[in-house]
Amino acid sequence: MLPPDLVAKLSECAKSNFVGARDVWFSRQSIFSWAVIVGLILEGPELAYDMLSIVRSNIRRFRYSIILLENRVELAKVAAFIGWIFIIVGLLGELRAGSRIADLSAIIQGCSDAEVKEATLETGDAAASAKTAREEAHAVEEKADALDLRLNRASRKLTGMEEQVRIQGPRWKLLEDNRAAFVKALSPFAGQRITVVECGAWGKVEIEAFRLTQETIDALGDRGAGWSTTLLSWVECGTGGGTASGGNLIVFSEDGDKTVKDAAQALSGILNKIEISTVIYPTGPRWNLGAIIGTDAPWALAAKDPTTVVLLVGTNPMFDVAGWKKRKK
Repeated sequence: MLPPDLVAKLSECAKSNFVGARDVWFSRQSIFSWAVIVGLILEGPELAYDMLSIVRSNIRRFRYSIILLENRVELAKVAAFIGWIFIIVGLLGELRAGSRIADLSAIIQGCSDAEVKEATLETGDAAASAKTAREEAHAVEEKADALDLRLNRASRKLTGMEEQVRIQGPRWKLLEDNRAAFVKALSPFAGQRITVVECGAWGKVEIEAFRLTQETIDALGDRGAGWSTTLLSWVECGTGGGTASGGNLIVFSEDGDKTVKDAAQALSGILNKIEISTVIYPTGPRWNLGAIIGTDAPWALAAKDPTTVVLLVGTNPMFDVAGWKKRKK
């Protein structure tokens, strides 16, 4: 039995879309930032007239050549006053949005911790059930085998989640700090279709990988490099990412045209350059991977649609699993 407080926490997390709410506040924060920018722009005409007045008053040769129309000066002051209001509203809004984003991030982290605890308790229950079944009678051997299988799956799930929590790293911060270089490298392929795949079921992705996924989609999409983005989930993702140690994976169809392949190589190159370790492989429909590993696996998605690049966002491997630095040296 799960503790009542854990049940209440899991129920709260299931009923509320905290991630969606945080995304809304991210959008609002962007709007408030634009309000500040607009306010600063509106301040410009008044400052320009002030500078012209100073020049006319202090430099003899401009005393009669610079003419300031009083009605335009008054309009500039009105615009400056409106700009001041925009700046105040924008700054207050940014403070409010930043506070709400921090609160929602803390709640999301709490939900993630609750899921880890749930997996821990389930593992203990499965182990006890398997042991009891083996001790009671040999006649229930098939049931014991099923319980053993459940125990192994739960143990792997717990080990994976504990490892993900332990090695959480700021890959999203690397992308955020290098956003300009990232967008510049991929903008030549604007319009390229890309499917970003989360490693695990919806709501079960560890928070560092989830944040990296959101930052990647934002940098690739309309506000960044101009790619056409789609977000999917690979429910049976058991490797943690592109390798047994995690990391990202880029897959493209060997039947795709040169633009698709060049876009995939460019994406791999810039991710590894900013130290987000990513491996890259081709695939093809002739391998019939969908029947082997599932139709929602990255290789199957790329084989099915040669016009798209598929990016699987895995856990943080904390080292260069792609060997990119060694190859560059």
